[in-house]
Amino acid sequence: MKRTSDHPMPSDRRFFALSFAVLFGAAILFSNAGCGKSFDLGLKGSSGSVAVLDLDEVARLLGQDVHISQTLEADKRLLTGQVESLRSQLQQELETKKNAVGENPSQEDTQSIIAYARAANSQIDSATTAAAQELTRRRDAQVGAFRSSVRPVAASVAQMRGFTLVVPKNEAIYLSFDPSIDITQEVVRRLTVVPKSELATSVAPVFQDPVVSQRVVSTNATVSSDPTEHSTVQKNSAFQRPLERLPEAPVLQAVPSSTLSPAADARPTQTPRRDRTP
Repeated sequence: MKRTSDHPMPSDRRFFALSFAVLFGAAILFSNAGCGKSFDLGLKGSSGSVAVLDLDEVARLLGQDVHISQTLEADKRLLTGQVESLRSQLQQELETKKNAVGENPSQEDTQSIIAYARAANSQIDSATTAAAQELTRRRDAQVGAFRSSVRPVAASVAQMRGFTLVVPKNEAIYLSFDPSIDITQEVVRRLTVVPKSELATSVAPVFQDPVVSQRVVSTNATVSSDPTEHSTVQKNSAFQRPLERLPEAPVLQAVPSSTLSPAADARPTQTPRRDRTP
């Protein structure tokens, strides 16, 4: 018959030690709770935590979304007008060349007119693409200026609440967050003490100059009539963030239909080449 030891085996000792540690930890937990202490889980402004800011809501409540939209609409009209001015100029030059060769042009004259029309279309395509890129650049500059005007206030609010990082609200990045880390309304309250004119001025200067870069539209550009050049017409890329369609040319038809998508990462698409005759 086996003799039972009065002392626990080594495995029993480990079990008793673990049980004691658990009970001791629980005792500390309830002791702190009873003293009115709480355990910070990093969700409410503890050092190293993250705050969320809804920039779209800030812009809406401050009226900056309307201001930016109106400014970009004016820029769009300006850029569209300059492209149309170039289109009209090239159309007039094409008509002049057609009238010069008469109703019965030679084969050489016909080829020259065709080459000129193709080159004109290519130039209009380039100007349209450049105008679309300029509009995108201006939109990005407007948004960037607004973010810069909000950044110091957001940093101040976050610092007061113990946050070390502020991220823009974006449901594509995270699924949910604790509402207690949302500092949007507090930032808006801080910004409402700033005169709207002063806040708008922080964004508006980006677009005070209505002159468009010469790379967008060059009204003094000449088009080669050499039949060996511009043998095909390259249609312009679609707007990365188009606002609306540009008008079609009555004869050249250089600008294909293209509507804007709001996606920030939209990329230009290329359409197949095809010849066009006047």
